[in-house]
Parts: sequence; structure tokens; C-alpha cells
Amino acid sequence: MTKQTPPLKKWQIVALGVAGVLIAVIVTVGAISEKNAPTTPIAATAEASAEPAASEPEPEPEPAEPESDEALTVENNEDLAALLAAVEDYDLFKEFAATYQGSTIEFDGIVAAMNQHGDYKTRYDILIFAGDNEVFSPALTA
Repeated sequence: MTKQTPPLKKWQIVALGVAGVLIAVIVTVGAISEKNAPTTPIAATAEASAEPAASEPEPEPEPAEPESDEALTVENNEDLAALLAAVEDYDLFKEFAATYQGSTIEFDGIVAAMNQHGDYKTRYDILIFAGDNEVFSPALTA
């Protein structure tokens, strides 16, 4: 024997429809706000959680004030020359960025790749290689 239930009344159907629409709106708003929220890199989060809470934070190096309006080049700045020659030396990269923040840098390079960042139409991930264009793509110079 099966138990039959009476059919839903008109107001019950409307209430279920309204509840469904409200849930859809809440999920959509949450997804949009999450997409636009600034994110913290995973490496920075892992480093922050690995440090003991009681330790004193290290003072960040103060940005160097540009002595002149002259751009930094490999000829006039040894740190830039070392940076462009380095491969995956993240400590050197961070130190250089903190020291020369706001300075103008000039070097020979090539845009190796440029892709849209996620689903954004106006944000890009850009990969730049230091060096002469002829080294990376001889066909482009012909």
C-alpha cells in the first residue's frame, strides 16, 4: 500500500519558486564577490602559517629613494645585472623589489607570453624574458 499525499496548493508552489530564486541570487552574488576579492598567494599563506606566532616580524627593507631620474640598467646597477642573470632566486627577487620599489628599470627583453588572467577581459598574465629577441626567436627578426 502506498500513501498518497494531496497535491501542492498554489501558494506552496509559489513559495518554493521564490525560495529557489532567492538561493540562486545568493549563490550568484557570493560567486561574483569571491571572484573580485583580492587573493593571497599560496606561498605567502604557507610562509605565514609556518612562522611561530610569538616571533617578532622581520622589519622590511625601506624602499630606496631614487637618487636621480636616471633609469636603472645592467651597466649602472650591479643588483639589476645579478637579478636578470638569476634563475629562481626568490629571496633575491624580493630583496630587489623592496630596495628599488618605484624606480624605473630599463633592460633588453621580450614578451614571451601574454594571456588573459582567469575570466577577466582587462587583466593579463605577462611573461617577460630578459635578453635579446634574437636569442629567443630568430624567425621574428627576419
